[in-house]
Amino acid sequence: MRSARKSSIIVLVLLAVGVAGTIMWWNARTSNQKTPVILISIDTLRADHAGVYGYHRETTPNLDALAAEAVVFERAYAPSPNTATSHATMLTGLRPVVHGCSPEERLMPKVKLLSEYFKENGYTTGGFATHGAWLTRKMGFAQGFDEFYSAFVNAPRVHKEALPFLEKHKKESIFMFLHYYDVHSDYHFLPYETGTEFDSTWCGDYSGGFTGCMYEICGSELLDKINRERLPMATEDIQYITDLYDGGVLFTDHYLGILLRRLKELGLYEKAIIVVTADHGEEFREHGNFLHTQYYDEVMHVPLIIKMPGQKAVRRVDGMTGLVDIVPTLLDAAGIEAAETQGVSLMPQVRGEAGLDPERVILSTLKADRLELAQDMALRTADYTFTTWEQGQHNRLYDIHADPGEHKDVQSLLPRVFQHMQREARRLYARDLTLRRRLGLKYGGTGTSAEQKEKLKSLGYL
Repeated sequence: MRSARKSSIIVLVLLAVGVAGTIMWWNARTSNQKTPVILISIDTLRADHAGVYGYHRETTPNLDALAAEAVVFERAYAPSPNTATSHATMLTGLRPVVHGCSPEERLMPKVKLLSEYFKENGYTTGGFATHGAWLTRKMGFAQGFDEFYSAFVNAPRVHKEALPFLEKHKKESIFMFLHYYDVHSDYHFLPYETGTEFDSTWCGDYSGGFTGCMYEICGSELLDKINRERLPMATEDIQYITDLYDGGVLFTDHYLGILLRRLKELGLYEKAIIVVTADHGEEFREHGNFLHTQYYDEVMHVPLIIKMPGQKAVRRVDGMTGLVDIVPTLLDAAGIEAAETQGVSLMPQVRGEAGLDPERVILSTLKADRLELAQDMALRTADYTFTTWEQGQHNRLYDIHADPGEHKDVQSLLPRVFQHMQREARRLYARDLTLRRRLGLKYGGTGTSAEQKEKLKSLGYL
């Protein structure tokens, strides 16, 4: 009798759980509000200057706190050291040669942006960018956004646009792209100054004479001249410039913290997919240059952090991935079918179901007047970095296990590896050109104004 009663109770409990589960599933399927998706790009943030990636300074306390409840991809790489080109890949899932976007070429309307996918699937979309020359409507980056804002402004100013969007649409299905530019060098006297107390965070002991201006030019324009003319620079001045950069990282992280707190106040943080990444890093003469002009790790290795709804613990994923994977990953997470993309969904790794492909290669390309003529490339695998420039006249191969700083060219020591990497880079490049032609993508210029060109020149871009 007891056994029969016990069995009946168990059955009733199981039925109740089943019904509750069905109700929860039905509510999730029929609710008008889908999972909020927030994509944040911190321009020029190199991975190794963030605490979550092992930096010795506390430059990113808010990013680190987010990462403690997220999936951290250890080896994510940018598709280009250029802001426009890299963001185009971030938002299309296509590599640079395919989408064709560069400082000289806008994104063509045929190229579908992440915002367009979400808009077509019932999301309210908002894009807020702080690069007023490239991440703009004229350059094609406004496609698919219900609300779009772009100007050369700092973090507090872009928050005046982005935070009201969140508040206004908090009960709707939202996709928001938010871009911070404050880490990037600027045309002011000191290349990384924010004009706040953050600038002096790590500069207290500096006693040198670098003011950010020489030869009647300042900031980024000066650093570009130093690069081109190989001008000497004292070690303490290089460290001072690096310290200023770290102050800019801390400044940006402060405002990232404000954004994350506001998401919590609005009840969005727990429910949202939040991705934080960067378009490229920055050089401090590790390989002779400032700014971001080369393919070395300090420029190409970027953060990639993905927080899923309700996640409370960190998961770290090793292996090769890149910004090209963001579009397929977010579409997969949202249950949206993608058109042709070149990345892979990282959702199996996010869910802890699989590791990354150990044979994965990441191809990067530089900007050029015409990308189909630009055979400047870098190819990365789990073991090697291969770079080629000036249409194959110069080549380098680095063994990143023996030489993580990428200083010793080993192509003569490993001729078979070198030849394989060279062939693979050419194969991928040719495949990208074929895909571009098949998609019927044309070049159309940018429509950049004279004033914007002057601004870009002062930033070291032109």
